Amino acid sequence: VIQLYFLLGQLPKGAQVPAALIKQVAEWNANLTLGKVVIISNVILYTSSSWLSRTDADTLAVDAVVGHYASKDLRKNVEPYLKQ
Repeated sequence: VIQLYFLLGQLPKGAQVPAALIKQVAEWNANLTLGKVVIISNVILYTSSSWLSRTDADTLAVDAVVGHYASKDLRKNVEPYLKQ
């Protein structure tokens, strides 16, 4: 399995994850056609994965581009939660 991770934002160390952000992540994940948003410790990531046996250089490049643009859009939506 190949996993791609894109940083969306980071909460201050020791800060609680806002309930509104948890709800929003669940909504994003229900609507994303590819990948998902995860919160690990205080880091918010967009991640996608694919099977190595079904991936070539072109497919990996497309996955990286799709992940880049998806994370770019999601990053804008995460920002307000990081300022709370």
